[in-house]
Order: sequence, then C-alpha cells, then structure tokens
Amino acid sequence: MDRDEHGRPDEEAVKKVTVQYSIFENYISALHPGLINAANWTFDDLQIGRLRRQILQCYRQLEAKTANGSKFPPLKVYVYDEVDVPELEPLLRSQIYCSRGQWGTDVQVHDFFATSSIRTDDPAEADFFFVPGYAICVLEGNLYTLDEVDDLYKNLVQALPYFNASGGRNHVFVFGSGMAQSVFQSWREHIPQAIVLTPETELFNDFAWVAEPPFHTWKDVAIPGSLDLVEVIGLIEKAKPLSERQYLVAFFGKVAADRGPHPWVGGVDVRAEIHKLKELP
Repeated sequence: MDRDEHGRPDEEAVKKVTVQYSIFENYISALHPGLINAANWTFDDLQIGRLRRQILQCYRQLEAKTANGSKFPPLKVYVYDEVDVPELEPLLRSQIYCSRGQWGTDVQVHDFFATSSIRTDDPAEADFFFVPGYAICVLEGNLYTLDEVDDLYKNLVQALPYFNASGGRNHVFVFGSGMAQSVFQSWREHIPQAIVLTPETELFNDFAWVAEPPFHTWKDVAIPGSLDLVEVIGLIEKAKPLSERQYLVAFFGKVAADRGPHPWVGGVDVRAEIHKLKELP
C-alpha cells in the first residue's frame, strides 16, 4: 500500500482495499472459523483477523492525519492487544465470524476504540483502559465452554499490567449478550469495580440462579446492541415518518415464554407489554 513521506497510508488506496475486503468479509463471515481452518485454502481465520486489524490501523492513521491541529481529545483510552497481553488471543478469535448480530456489539466496540482519535498508545496518559473480548461468540460458537470462558477471563485479568493500579475502576469491558458480564461467571470476584458496556441491564432467564442483575448504574453503561445492515434497512422500511408518530419506540427481540419473567424473581413480562404497544400511532 502506498504511503506518504511520514509513513501514513494513501487515502484512496485504503478506500479501495476496504471495499474489496468488505465484499470478502460479507461472504466469509457466515462461515464458522473451524470450517475456514479445515478448508484447503491459502489463508486461515487468524490471517483474516490480522488483515482486518491492519486495515483498521490504516484508518486510524488516516484519522490522525486529518486531525492534526484539532482540539485535544477530552479523554484518552488505551486499548489492550495480543502483543501486550497474549492471554487476550483466545478471546479475540474469529473476529469476522463474531461481527454479526447482537454478538457483533463486542467486535464493533473494539473496532471503535481501536480506530478512535481518543485512543492512545501511551498507558501513562490514559484515562481508561479498554479490554476487548468476544466472550459470547466464542462460547456460542463452541470454541470454548462456559467454564473455559471463565478461566480465560480470570487468566486475562491477572495478566493485565495496569489493572491493579486502580483495582480495575478505570478498565472497560464489553459484554454484548443477554448474559451481560455473567458470561464471565467469576466477574464479581475479579472485575467487580470495572466498567461494563452492555445492551442488557436486567436478569437473564437462562441463568435462573442469578437473582441480582449484574448491571450497576453507578459504573456500567447501557449501549445499543448491534444490528446487521439488513435489519436496519428492514426497520427503516417499516418505520413511519416522525411527523406521523405520537410515540417513538424501538424494540428488537423475540416475544416468547422463555423470555418472560425471570424464573425465580418473577415480575412483569416486559417484552409482552412492549409488544402490546405496536398498534399505537
């Protein structure tokens, strides 16, 4: 790829590479990494992930190029990677396979911090430390069991070089599934004070034994779950113009018995109540 005298990539070249790669990823992301690695191809899942990160790094360099002379960022975030912490590698497997649907939240938040102007490569000047991981995807993709995911996160936290300085209070994790941080079963012992980004703030019915929501409003942040482009287009097609609406609500999920009140705690069937609102103007 062409670069200028400062070693920064050519903008047009990055755009061309991105278009070609995005078409490739659109097809290959539907394949389980096990199928990719078992195929007689000239690349494997790990190499695809590296290429993806290289393209993201080029975008970050371009953003730095256009941001010269702009305002100082309001905060700075250090993003851990596998070079810093090898224990991250198993939790970052199958990046493209994990980039779709709500599980893609974990990947997209990682992409955001990896390319953002608020990212810093100097941990000494960081206000926050972002810890990427695709826990729900590597679990549901049968790469690891729930207990293995727990062990991976315990080993990871112990290996984070800047975690203990604040007790984890300035460390940010993302858990984009209904399990939220409960996918890391030992989170209360290992990251009780860390900041969690998640679209799920309530109890998860599949974990009937968890009777206290893991989400804490004093430290955690509720974020939108990821939607694939086809889902976004579908919602836009069915949405009324704002001028014709009396209420503005967005709901994406299933309404079913297994997603009703929590088995132990009970309460209102929130999804069913939201579904009743569909006939409102």
